[in-house]
Amino acid sequence: MVDCEKLATQQIDLQYQQYVSQLPINDIPQKIGLNNEDYIQSISHEDTISIDVVDSSSSRLTIPVITSLDIFPWYNRDLISKSLPGYSVKYIPTLPEGLSHNDQEKVNDTIISSLNAGDALVVDVDLSNPDDRFRPLQTVSDMAGIKICIDNLGGGEDERYLNQYIARVTFQNEHTDSRSLFACYEDMVQEGILENNSQNGPSLALSIKESEINSIWRMYKDRFDVLSENHPVNAGYNEIEFKNILRDPSVVKVVNRVDGEVTTVCLFLTDLYQCTWLNRQYFYENYSSTIQKNNLLVFLGIVTDERKQGNAYATDVVDLLVRVADEKSEPTVITFECNEISQNVTPILVKSAIENSGLGIVEGLDRQVSQIGFYVIRKATNS
Repeated sequence: MVDCEKLATQQIDLQYQQYVSQLPINDIPQKIGLNNEDYIQSISHEDTISIDVVDSSSSRLTIPVITSLDIFPWYNRDLISKSLPGYSVKYIPTLPEGLSHNDQEKVNDTIISSLNAGDALVVDVDLSNPDDRFRPLQTVSDMAGIKICIDNLGGGEDERYLNQYIARVTFQNEHTDSRSLFACYEDMVQEGILENNSQNGPSLALSIKESEINSIWRMYKDRFDVLSENHPVNAGYNEIEFKNILRDPSVVKVVNRVDGEVTTVCLFLTDLYQCTWLNRQYFYENYSSTIQKNNLLVFLGIVTDERKQGNAYATDVVDLLVRVADEKSEPTVITFECNEISQNVTPILVKSAIENSGLGIVEGLDRQVSQIGFYVIRKATNS
């Protein structure tokens, strides 16, 4: 365990950059392993098993080999615990490459000791290259002369995965407009192009009224609990995170109300630092101009209150957003994540809802850009 309080921020950042330099290149939009914040938590967590190695520049570097699953709140701990009774469940971050023979043996010995102790080790894997996905762990197993079993995290015969989709939306009359979506919306209301529907109908909101936040959270939780029930990764945010999203003026919020009561909320993020599940570097490298213009939208979903027939207004909220985006008229990139359940609905919904207006054309949703799977590694038992 490393006492991060004694390390300056600059030192920690340097440590993380050195750590990343030892990892396989992650060229997909989804995060695999640890980002900067995760790395700091990992090396300072009391249950983390780290090793000190010498990197290619002859600097000492701390590498977390096995860490606590508690660091990562998005894992569905209830499902994982039920599927692995009696096991101490831990997490293996992405394994480093290019280490010296001695340092690689330290990594191998750490993993083998954990498996021999009866631990179950969780890994997340880029499924774009399935033949190589377990090669490092299998190599460790072969060298140690033990057999391992690799199962789907959460149990069952079906693989559990998350897909990332990225779509480009273009509009009929493109021109440069530096205004934010909300500024465009306010101008359109002031000019009479749009009605002010803050009490009846769809509207853009900088933030949500405190009196409405709890009811919207319940709507959100009910829907995303269903998506998460049999998946090892929780869909969406926890309560504190979600309520902060509703209060955040940088989040694009399209709200439909009937007689002043919320029926439907559509949410988009524009700040990648709020998207802990994404590989930020991928987006900066591939969509830097789009990000600079605030034209990258991370779709969180549409939340509805079915007691008020909220789903019936889903098209209305998207139509409003498309009309405002058409006024801004710059190409927009929309990205979102789906599990094996929502992948059958969300891409079709997003494309049809946007193109229903006749103002935007959506390209790129015919298949996912990347896919990650979730597995658990254990020492094989004799049966």
